Amino acid sequence: MGGGAIALGKLAPLRAQEPPGPPGKATLFETVKVGKLELRNRLVRSATAERAADADGNVTDQMVAIYRNLAAGGVGVIISGHAFVRPDGRLGDTMMGIYRDEQVKGIARLAETAHEHGAKLVVQINHAGLKAQPGVPVPLGPSVPQRWRGEGKPREMNTDDIAAVVKAFGEAARRVREGGADGVQVHAAHGFLVNQFLSPASNRHADDWGGSDEKRGAFLKAVYDSVRNAVGPDFPVWAKINGMESIKGGRTVEECLAAAERLAAAGVDLIEISGLGGKKPEDEKAEGPPYYLAAAEAFRPKIKTPLSLVGGIRSLETMERLVGETGVDLVSVARPLIRDPALPKKLAKGTVKVSSCKSCSECLKHGDEPIRCWQPAD
Repeated sequence: MGGGAIALGKLAPLRAQEPPGPPGKATLFETVKVGKLELRNRLVRSATAERAADADGNVTDQMVAIYRNLAAGGVGVIISGHAFVRPDGRLGDTMMGIYRDEQVKGIARLAETAHEHGAKLVVQINHAGLKAQPGVPVPLGPSVPQRWRGEGKPREMNTDDIAAVVKAFGEAARRVREGGADGVQVHAAHGFLVNQFLSPASNRHADDWGGSDEKRGAFLKAVYDSVRNAVGPDFPVWAKINGMESIKGGRTVEECLAAAERLAAAGVDLIEISGLGGKKPEDEKAEGPPYYLAAAEAFRPKIKTPLSLVGGIRSLETMERLVGETGVDLVSVARPLIRDPALPKKLAKGTVKVSSCKSCSECLKHGDEPIRCWQPAD
């Protein structure tokens, strides 16, 4: 198991760390500046696959409606569901794409919708690698797994493949900026391609792209550089990374921290901490500590770059303590906003103190339909 697993259950006291600003001054519902991006509050809609794009990955009216509800609900920034940078990196039939210039107009529709209701839009870009949908004839990855359940026969990426995918990330980021979005996020978590290079569980290279923790990070660095060069020094570039990998052969919290430190040194504007694997509470109806709290507590004293945390965060109390005590700059939520896009406004007004989301994940089990909550209304 990767290091840093946390026991879940009754909400444990958060261990106080010195936040980047004056201790105790940060509040959840205040205007906050993250780099050059000003947000109306510290709440983030973490990237959630909307499953509402058309067959070519284009934005649809259904997607625009989802973003309208989210923005009108009061969240500070919406991170889009991951958009594939090349067709061979597509995860599902209804996943949004950002692999051709014609898709810029779809990004513009989402950005305009978010801005109309006071929210910012950050577009997440991704390549699924070995997790690509079964219809991909030749899935690409850093190393070929011993067992493969997909239809296509996977292939280990060569130097030309790596260069082409790195370039595709940069071109996707350019399209994000041209579409009027407020930032771009590189998806380097959850076992997708960038994470496949980062993790010794999936990268068995013994050359410039693997063999040591730092060399396994070379692909992420190349992707980040490609993105940064494409959008320029002033456009916000965020990254989503694992803070721990509780899987066989996965990275420890310390190794994940090292990757985050390298990103911070490269100039990334925000790091969103997530994770891979790990035990979830047996009764998720009762909120436990955030899933990756241990990683956030390890990262904060070492990294000056703004941080966001996602995973199992449901109540106003937890959100405020993360900001005020752990020093997390932004708080990311996903399933609670599927349950109720207006949750941020309700939390701010005090009409609710905790999401009614039961973390049943039924919303994730219907891949052929646009994302929605399947539980009865409150």
